[in-house]
Amino acid sequence: MNDGGNGDARRKVEDANEKLNRSLNTWEARYMEAGKEGREDMSGFNRVVMMGRLTRDPRLRQTSAGLAVADIGLATTERFKGKDGASRERTCFVDIVAWGRQAETCGQYLKKGAPALVEGRLQLDRWEDSDGNKRSRHRVNADRVHFLSGNGKASEKREERTLAPVGAAVPAGLADEGPAPF
Repeated sequence: MNDGGNGDARRKVEDANEKLNRSLNTWEARYMEAGKEGREDMSGFNRVVMMGRLTRDPRLRQTSAGLAVADIGLATTERFKGKDGASRERTCFVDIVAWGRQAETCGQYLKKGAPALVEGRLQLDRWEDSDGNKRSRHRVNADRVHFLSGNGKASEKREERTLAPVGAAVPAGLADEGPAPF
């Protein structure tokens, strides 16, 4: 049975989780060691991994030095049951910035509604608006943006690369994977 590309998405999520767990274990060991030595200058850990759908087409621009920058909006929805047993959902909207070749690729292949997995770090931007008010916002500075199989809203180039011909054989090992974990 064809999984509609969810096998690739599952592998990307599993790979990202494995990398994150290795990083967390490394940071936990450093934290514990620093605590044993009585140091107060323990480093923090700033890592974000999220999966969702684009809320708009990426906005591609260039810095004065010619470096590509893509501003991306991502929405992730959490589904849960309330105390009354009714199904509820809560959506989180996050601004993401990608740089260089990653930004160019996002601008070329991602469109509003396309699913993506983003790995990066949280950053705080501060500025003063035209009225002199101090402003700030958090956003994710993307290290990696993984393109996941789409729902038909991704660009045609992307669809051509992910669709198999009707009646094509399912690659070995994909037929028995079961439903996707998300």
